[in-house]
This record gives sequence, C-alpha cells and structure tokens, in this order.
Amino acid sequence: MRNWLIGALATPLVLALVPASQAAGTPLQGTVIASESRWAYEHSLIITESLVEAADGSRVTVQQAGGSVDGIGMRRSHGLAILAVGDRVVGSTEPKATKSGHTVHSLVNIQQLRRASPDKDAQTHEFVRTENTSAQQIYWKSGCALLSVHEQGSSQISGDEEFRVIDEVLRSWNDGSDACSEFTLINEGKTSRDVGFDGHNIIRFREDLWCRPATEDNPEECYDQAAAGITTLFFVDDDGSDRNGEILDADVELNGVQFAFAVDGETSGSAQCEADFANTLTHELGHLLGLDHTCWVGGQRLLDNNGNTVPSCTLPTLSEEITEATMYNFQSCGETKKASLEADDIAGMCAIYPIGEHPSTCKPASLSSAGCCSLAVSRNTHSNQGAGILAVFGFFGLLLVLRRRGRN
Repeated sequence: MRNWLIGALATPLVLALVPASQAAGTPLQGTVIASESRWAYEHSLIITESLVEAADGSRVTVQQAGGSVDGIGMRRSHGLAILAVGDRVVGSTEPKATKSGHTVHSLVNIQQLRRASPDKDAQTHEFVRTENTSAQQIYWKSGCALLSVHEQGSSQISGDEEFRVIDEVLRSWNDGSDACSEFTLINEGKTSRDVGFDGHNIIRFREDLWCRPATEDNPEECYDQAAAGITTLFFVDDDGSDRNGEILDADVELNGVQFAFAVDGETSGSAQCEADFANTLTHELGHLLGLDHTCWVGGQRLLDNNGNTVPSCTLPTLSEEITEATMYNFQSCGETKKASLEADDIAGMCAIYPIGEHPSTCKPASLSSAGCCSLAVSRNTHSNQGAGILAVFGFFGLLLVLRRRGRN
C-alpha cells in the first residue's frame, strides 16, 4: 500500500523528502543573515522574509507564511520550518508575481536546514503540545472553540454527508474528554466567510485551486501539494503579556485538488489518493486544540508531556504509542484509524483544559487587545443553520501528506 506523510520527513539535519513536483524551482543554498515578519494579504496572514547569502556573496530574499509580529504569532501545520538568522539552508524557491506585477521569491522546498537542536531521540509515550516562540504552550482561554463550515462544502462527498461527519468528529473530541474536561468544540453552522485572521474559525474545502489568491502586494500563495489539509493558528506570542500563548484564530483548509475526500469509502473525487474525511479532520482538530505531532519532522524540536525530546520520524523503531496516535504525522491512502482517539490524545486534551482549572464559560477570543495592530470583529455575519453544542471537547489541526517509503 502506498503510504503518505503528514508533514516533512526529517533527519537531525532536517532532510525533507518531497514529491518530484515539489522539488523543482530555483536552487537556494546559503546562510540566513536577516529575517523579518510582517502582516500581509490584507492583514489576514503573517509572512516572514529572510535574506539568504550564498558562498559567493550573492543574496536573495525569500518569503514564507508564518512568523511573529505585533505580539501575535502564526503557525501552519505541516508547513516548512520558518527560517531564522544563522540557519544554513539548502532548498529551492519559485518566482511569483503580485497583481501589481512585483516579483517575490517564495520558498517552496527545504532539502537541508542546519540549526542547533537536541541530538538525543527518546521514545515519547505521551502527548506533545504546540508552543509559541517564547516556549509558552498554546491554548484556548475560553471554555470552547467556536467553528463554522464554509457553505460550499465538498463536491466530492455525496449530499450533505461532509456536514454530518464534521459534527461526528467534533462529538468524538468532546465525548472523549467528557470525564476530565469541560472544554467544548461547537459548530456554529455554515458561513460564507473565507479563512484569515478575523476571530472566526473556519473549516473549508478547496477543490479548484490549493492556493491563497494573489493581492496587489502579495503573490498567489500555493500550499504544499502533498498536504491533505493544513491548520493555520494565530496566537498571542508575547512573553510580557498575561495572555501569552492564547489561541486567537484557527482555520482548517482541506486539499480537494490532490486528494479525493471520502466518507465510508465513497467519493466522487478523481485524485489518485483517497483521504478519509473523518481521519483527516480528527487529526487537524487535534492541532486546533493545541496538540502537536508525536514525532519530529523538522523545525522547532519539542518535548513530550514527560519531558522527553520528541523522536525523529526517521527512527526505524517507533513505539505504537507514537504511530497509533491520532497526532502521528503519517497516514495511508484510505486510512481511517485516526478518526478514533487514543489514550494520549485524550490525556492531552485533559491536561490543556482540565475540569476546575480552565474556564467553563464560552465566548470568542478577543482580538482587540491581543496585539498593537489587532482588531475587534463581530460574529453576527455567520449563518447558524445546523448550529448546536456537541458535548465536551476540542483542538488544532490540518493534515499534510507526502509520499514515503516503508513503514506504515
């Protein structure tokens, strides 16, 4: 059976294996000598621009989605590691044009990234939590996360089955932690809103183009074709704030271009790899809640709940606690096992949102005081068809998938 990777496979040097279609582009090799993050795409996205100097003294500025600015951080699940000053990188870029005709060099592949990181791999037996740049674990401050589903749904899934499955996946997270957490994932119903930093948490299928459209100042931003889904998280990233680590916005996008989404093995999609919708969404909602992958695929090296360094996904012998967890980085075409939570997934939820230690009141995250340039938004533009509270629980996600040999 062909296997796929949710994320970028990495050695301690972050050697990422990518499909041939992703490896093309202008070669990039050098050291990052400057890096700066800024708001882009009409204040809906943070991008980081890094100046890379080659051995011959030539320089190029490359752009990536993600980073931290104005006390707010942005991280995208299954994305490339954000470059930082001092990184030595080998990869490739692609020139992309804005609507005004300006050319931007977008980083599309990292083959090697050398930076300081722990060199000891310990087998993790517990959950892993996502952190911001000040090592604060991220979380929802409210007793709930309010989600909306883009009204277009999916043309690959019969009838309104995708909306039913969304309710079932939310209920799975809620019921799974019922005994130890009062946190609730709530479906507010359908919406016409698109994704972006606005305080509305959207689940959206993309079936025409796996990209964010270009603007006057920013080029079309296409996602990794190997990703079945991505979750984009915005959170307070300011160690001087009493809200440090609070999640402000989380959007899930699902790749219906390279993948055929299925419910109970049925799909009208024509893509070669069938992605079980519940399997993909359950993993991505784990990210939305604040959980991270159970093995390391590059970028920030985290610790598990026991204080062990998260092991590299390239290790030949990973424990079943790692490989069977919903937050494991890999999936197979047609796989369904991530749709049912494992003990470490539930333990993570209960640790982040414990009864008696986390607010039980439910309200949207406030953006008005989250950063110097943040904004307040109204929630009155949602359509509330099918809205309702679905039991107790929630979190972060988006599933990315790369071809991979060997282990399941």
